[in-house]
Amino acid sequence: MQNSSLNATFIDLSETNLWGKKLIGIRLRRANLQNINLACADLTAADLSETNLKYANLIETNLLRVNLSGADLSHSDAIAANMQGADLIGAKLKESDLSDAQLQDAEAIGANLQGANLEGANLSHADLSGADLKNSWLTSVNLEGAILKGADLSNAILTDVNLKNADLRGAKFTNSIIVNVDLRAANLRGILLENADLSNNWGISEMMKCEFEKQGARFIAGNIDEEILITNSF
Repeated sequence: MQNSSLNATFIDLSETNLWGKKLIGIRLRRANLQNINLACADLTAADLSETNLKYANLIETNLLRVNLSGADLSHSDAIAANMQGADLIGAKLKESDLSDAQLQDAEAIGANLQGANLEGANLSHADLSGADLKNSWLTSVNLEGAILKGADLSNAILTDVNLKNADLRGAKFTNSIIVNVDLRAANLRGILLENADLSNNWGISEMMKCEFEKQGARFIAGNIDEEILITNSF
C-alpha cells in the first residue's frame, strides 16, 4: 500500500491491519483509526492530528516527530513506541500503555495521561506543562530536565524516577506515593504534596521537608538532603 493512497482527512481506517508498513510523512488528520494495528510501522513525521486512535496497537511503532496534537489515544497500546519529538499537545492518552516508550523532547502540554502506564519510559526534556497525570504509574521513568509546570500527578505512583533538573513549579502530588525519586536541582517552587507519602528521595532539604509536612506530606523513611533549585521567578 502506497503512502499517497492513504493521504486523506476524515478517512475511516478503523480495525485496519497496517503492521510493519512504511507510512513516512503520511497525512491522516482527523481520521478514524480506532482499533487499528500499526505495530512496528514507520510513521516518521506523519500528521495524525485530531485522529481517533482509541485502542490502537502501536507496539514498537516509529512515531518520531509525529503530529498527534489533539489526537485521542485512550487505551492504546504503545509499548516501546518511539515518540521522540512528537507533538502531543492536548492529546488524550488516558489509560494508555506507554511502558518503555521513548518520549524524549516530546511536547505534551495539556495532555491527558490519566491512569497511563509509563513504566520504563524515557521522557527526558519533554514538556508536560499542565498535563493530567492523575492515577498514572511512573516506575523507573526518566524525566530528567522535563517540564511539569502545573501538572497534576495526584494519586500517581512514582518509584525510581529521575527528576533531576526538572521544572515542577506548581505541580500537584496530592495523595501520591513518591519513593526513590531523584529531585536534585529540580525546581520545586509551589508544588503541592498534600497527603503524599515520601521515602528515600534525593534532593529534599530539611527546610522544604518542614514546608511539605505542613501540607500533610508524610516522610516515611530517610530522604537525602541535596541542593534544590528554588527560584523566585515564574
